[in-house]
Amino acid sequence: MASTPAFAATPRSGQGITPGAETSRATPVGAGVKIFTAGASGAIITWIHLQSVVTTTAGWAGIFVYDAGNTAYIYWEEVLVPVVAIASGVAPWSAFAANVTPQRPINLEASWEIWVTRNAAEALHAVCSGGDF
Repeated sequence: MASTPAFAATPRSGQGITPGAETSRATPVGAGVKIFTAGASGAIITWIHLQSVVTTTAGWAGIFVYDAGNTAYIYWEEVLVPVVAIASGVAPWSAFAANVTPQRPINLEASWEIWVTRNAAEALHAVCSGGDF
């Protein structure tokens, strides 16, 4: 265990829009979007926010951590997406990832990545915040 705490030296954020339907919970490469890549000394992600861009159907959004050293995707969290018909006076659906908070951040090794998917062909805007060590 380290005796000195590590803090992000360079604050960073990332974002992207899911390009289409991705039903795999194993890999997001079919229709996922990479929203963050850790720097050379690793990184920390303190929150991830998702928001619909269009009317949604019931389903889920997947959050993956990509382990670049082992070329493996880790299915980090599934966020349920309800039916929301965007219209005048109706806000789009949005949610923060429950398992990614300042109290429970994701610590990424060098070059690891965060990916987001949507199991329906509906665009979601994904934003994350954190920093490089």
